[in-house]
Amino acid sequence: MMELIQRHNVQSEKSNKLLGNTQHLHIQTASSNHAVLSKELADRTTELKQLMGEELQELGLNELMKVEKLVEAGLSRVGKIKNDKLLNDISKMKTRELELMEENEWLKQQVEMQKPGCTRNTTEQGNSAESITICQSLVPCLEADKSFSDTSLRLGLPSSNGH
Repeated sequence: MMELIQRHNVQSEKSNKLLGNTQHLHIQTASSNHAVLSKELADRTTELKQLMGEELQELGLNELMKVEKLVEAGLSRVGKIKNDKLLNDISKMKTRELELMEENEWLKQQVEMQKPGCTRNTTEQGNSAESITICQSLVPCLEADKSFSDTSLRLGLPSSNGH
């Protein structure tokens, strides 16, 4: 029985040592990964600052030329995207211009069709008939329609003259 307990204790110590070594290895790996990532972050931050025109004093001529090329390439891409957007906006505006010109022409035709005088349209809305008078000018309509004082337009509220 004593041997069994002793073997158990020896096995537990081996397990603890193995577990401790494994944990130590994980901590070491995590620590080295952290150091690599921290260095990379610092390098990228410095590179970004240099692209923004900061911290350029410690750079040599070759490094300055590399930064200049990167900035020029980025500026070129910005200009291209800006031009593409402007051309797209111009195209949309030309399309809208054509649509407005067509609508304007249609409206001119509608006005021309109404010029000969007045036309009278009656529309049904609910139980009441509403009279709408369309005229190019008020004087010919008043002369053509002597009952203009009886004409009213209902907007859903009772009129003051009882209609």
